[in-house]
Amino acid sequence: MLEERLSRDNGKGWEILENLARQSVLAGGISAIRYYEEAVALAEGANPSTMADHDATFSLIKSLENELRNLSSDYNFDYKYFGEEFEKLETGKISDSEKKAIEDVLKRLSSVDDKISKKYSDFCSRYDENNICILFDPLDGTNAFRLELPLFSSAVAFFIGDRPRIGAIYNISENIIYSASLRGNESKANVWNITKDKHLDLKKEREKRLKRRGNQPIQISTQLTRSNEDKRKEGLEMLEKMPSKSTVYMLNGGQYSMSQVSRGSLDCYINNWTYSWDVSPGEVLVNAIGGKVTDMDKKAIDYTAKRIGVIAAGKEEIYTKLNF
Repeated sequence: MLEERLSRDNGKGWEILENLARQSVLAGGISAIRYYEEAVALAEGANPSTMADHDATFSLIKSLENELRNLSSDYNFDYKYFGEEFEKLETGKISDSEKKAIEDVLKRLSSVDDKISKKYSDFCSRYDENNICILFDPLDGTNAFRLELPLFSSAVAFFIGDRPRIGAIYNISENIIYSASLRGNESKANVWNITKDKHLDLKKEREKRLKRRGNQPIQISTQLTRSNEDKRKEGLEMLEKMPSKSTVYMLNGGQYSMSQVSRGSLDCYINNWTYSWDVSPGEVLVNAIGGKVTDMDKKAIDYTAKRIGVIAAGKEEIYTKLNF
């Protein structure tokens, strides 16, 4: 099995993949930030967040491709990419300008066309213990990006089988990358402070932060959907069921919130209506530091579903207090 092959030579394969994950979100984030606060002159009518998404998609994949092809040969696995931008072409629910922009990205990625899934269902069909499926969101928190609020991230998850096993999140405003891997019975979690050029153990840094926080109320992040009225009402009802001693924040950006759970600044993240690519990298981080991540029914998240709910808590004792 692929997991066993990656574990040879003291986990060398895992280390290479986790490094690639960090490298890819850094490339995606750097591409996206070029459009922040309209730093790049755009054609009339162009949307900065849309252009940032497209360019970051290209950069993220290109940063992975050469080394991943070599690695797939060395460790005998196949792989596929999926990003939500690709599926927009299939739905047709996009403007002509956005369609042209996505087609341009695919043209620039023509050399890896065989590795790109255009439909999420096709991507999920490749889940296998000997494959790696790469699910990414190069710009999570687009509303914050549009409003020029620095709460957005670039994120990627590597699936082996139907579970995310490697995750990386680049919080661009912090200039920090959080990454982790779940290697059978072992897990590793890392925080890379790019500004200070320091790699630190995320679990140890989390414990230090929790100690500094002391006896605070439970810190919760959540979101309310705008796209589904029933789920929005359900989310409002959910707010009334939050633990009595808690502070609740509305933060746009699931990846950002889950990274903050992993580092100990937040205790949990709850969202009853989100996308699988907005959760999977963060699930790896939270599980790696000893937390717990499930769907709203407190079952393992089904990643064959595009739309999901999530409860992510940094500690089991916090998780048990969340009943919706």
